[in-house]
Amino acid sequence: PTETRKQSREDLLRKVGSSDPLEQMSAFVELCQDLDDETISAMIEAYEKKDWKGIDAMLFLNYFTYAWAKHDPIAALEWSKTRDPFLEQDLVSEAMLSGWASVHPEAALTWARENENRRDKEQKRGNDLLIGVIKGMAETNLAGATELMKELNYGIYLDKAASTLVTAAWAKGEQTAIDWVENFPEGKVRNSAYEALGKRLIREDLNRAVEWVDSMDESKIKTKIARETAKAMVIRSPEEAADWVARMPLGE
Repeated sequence: PTETRKQSREDLLRKVGSSDPLEQMSAFVELCQDLDDETISAMIEAYEKKDWKGIDAMLFLNYFTYAWAKHDPIAALEWSKTRDPFLEQDLVSEAMLSGWASVHPEAALTWARENENRRDKEQKRGNDLLIGVIKGMAETNLAGATELMKELNYGIYLDKAASTLVTAAWAKGEQTAIDWVENFPEGKVRNSAYEALGKRLIREDLNRAVEWVDSMDESKIKTKIARETAKAMVIRSPEEAADWVARMPLGE
């Protein structure tokens, strides 16, 4: 059985190096689903030899490190420190914390709090490592992940967390997503949540997005979402967009 597994792994690793993207991805995903220490070492070696760039590198790092963190999070996070801090490190640590938090959320959260970036602490932006934990918790504990999002203060961090949590809330139904957004108190967190839901509605059902915008009270976030909705509507029909804007009450 050991020899059979080794041969199978070698075959899959060869396919990962294929020029056929479908063969490459299916082999890659199969390897990620059954990781052990030897497979991890072989995949790292293959990645470094291949010297992937762009989207290929991002896909490998995102899926592989997510799966690795489920198997051995501390080893995975130690490896992440060896990556290029400007190109790979943030992606790797976020994916790893997401994988870890999907199986052991409390342990992942403890590690994230203990390793908060000094710059985030000094500037009181919120801990960017929480974004990975939020991703891992989103499907199984939306309420807990939402509480973590409230600890963030920096716009980019909030937008990432909001996008993840809107997706999780939307999976439970449109009304669940709307209720989730409306439960936030006024402030930055609420604005990011509203904007994330607006983008989701625009992608899913533009007419429904228009209805939702029309139902909102006048505010800066309404103006921002209305602008994004109008941009999407113009692509579909400039005349329809013009009619919608003309019917709006005076104001921003």
